Amino acid sequence: MKNTFFIAFCAIFTAIAAPAYSLTTHLYEKTEAQDSTLDVIGWFSKRDTVEYWINESQWKFHENDTVKTSDISTKVRLVITDSTANGYKMDYTFLEFKGDSLGDSFQSNLQNSLIQKFGQKIVGTTVHFETNEYGMITNFTNLEEIREQSESLYKATVKELAEMPVTKMLKEETGFDITKISEKVSNDELVESYIKELKLLFTCHGLSFNLGESYAHKDATDGEYENDTYSNITCDNENGTYEIYSEVVNIIPKENLKAIVIATVGELFNEQITDSLNEAYDSGMGAYATVTSYYIADYIYSGWPYKVVEQTTTDIGNDGKIELTYIYMDYISVDNY
Repeated sequence: MKNTFFIAFCAIFTAIAAPAYSLTTHLYEKTEAQDSTLDVIGWFSKRDTVEYWINESQWKFHENDTVKTSDISTKVRLVITDSTANGYKMDYTFLEFKGDSLGDSFQSNLQNSLIQKFGQKIVGTTVHFETNEYGMITNFTNLEEIREQSESLYKATVKELAEMPVTKMLKEETGFDITKISEKVSNDELVESYIKELKLLFTCHGLSFNLGESYAHKDATDGEYENDTYSNITCDNENGTYEIYSEVVNIIPKENLKAIVIATVGELFNEQITDSLNEAYDSGMGAYATVTSYYIADYIYSGWPYKVVEQTTTDIGNDGKIELTYIYMDYISVDNY
């Protein structure tokens, strides 16, 4: 049963987490009692150049056992190509991709194969975008070009994966059909995969936050799960660095979770696995599951983030999954630093 859960989780955790929380909504909320504020502003200049490493990793856990299932690193470069009183034009270029060997597992081998085959095709790709005078992203100017590239690479990827012996074996033994999964990914989702981390870097630019700690609880509504939110905004007045921290814990009722999971798994796997999951949920799950997400962004005084962390932990009974994005500055060449 444990293996059945883990196979299912690989395919369904995104579906569970997506409607469960809106971290940015909570991040921007203020409390009336505080009057000291922090404004996130990019004091950038033309030809500023910053390079980042983006590490994306995933873990699965069962009771006290935690195993890393995915680890991919991407190096990117940001360059200010134009600076005016109204905002900035920037280039975001993919420089390098690396995969971490996680042992002799299907997911590890698949991950490294994908990086080797397609990572080099993305290297050199540049996303052009614009911001306002505060550094808030206002426009992406070449997304149609990115859309065409991403769609082409995705189709080629699925075709190769479907022909791999290990993928064919998995389909025969479990009913896992990668072709069906691929049909559920839209062109918009493909494009988003190129710019997701870029938007993470500029999430808070142009916004104001109350300094200090705050806590809030919200009951469930038609559009949002019951949740608790904690935030802490700090600033070092000596060197001008500052940090934004926000954590949201969402509580998902068992009946909501079961409907999402069973519906998704039923489309991807065979009837036997779906029946096993139904039985497991009815007999072994608690009254609810939780999705905990936190966001940390640290900045130098000129508004360039030097560290951004986003983590989501989904906990269902004794099983769960952790998804972590860790972005850190590797190189910087700017006028005001």
